[in-house]
Amino acid sequence: MALRAELERQRQRLLADAPHPVVELDEFGAGTPSGLPATFDVIGVASLATAPEPAAALARVRAAMGPDGRLLLFEPYRRARWSGTFTDAVAPLVRRLTGITVNLPVAALVREAGFVIGTIERVVMPTSIVPTSLLPASLGPGSSFCRIVAYPVSPNGAGDAGTHAAVHAGQVGR
Repeated sequence: MALRAELERQRQRLLADAPHPVVELDEFGAGTPSGLPATFDVIGVASLATAPEPAAALARVRAAMGPDGRLLLFEPYRRARWSGTFTDAVAPLVRRLTGITVNLPVAALVREAGFVIGTIERVVMPTSIVPTSLLPASLGPGSSFCRIVAYPVSPNGAGDAGTHAAVHAGQVGR
């Protein structure tokens, strides 16, 4: 299936962008994995969308992650306006058929878990769970995903995505 191949391509891109050892977000689904390195990045491709409790998984990630780690996600997101309302209406059926929550408020969940978002990039996938011939033209050709890079907020509440990004790019001393 083309969608699976594209999701794997996105996973490989996240792996290539991670400067630290990588832990898959799915490993935090049932609890915190043991033997984590001091600094690590967490990647997830549709992991929140398939997690039974996405907020709990993100909370476990944040609790275990050091200050230099990064959260790298590629997740479906809820579209705005009436197409978002349409997505909300079909979400229970899509979840039942595929196990994917297509209307998850990903950015809000990431922020609520104690991360500051550095970048969000919207990506329209070339394929969709629902054949595009069955969708109104305004929904566009494919599924909407977002690529998010987020950084942990420090314990004192400070969190500056620009500083985090500069550190990871090697522009600022640690």
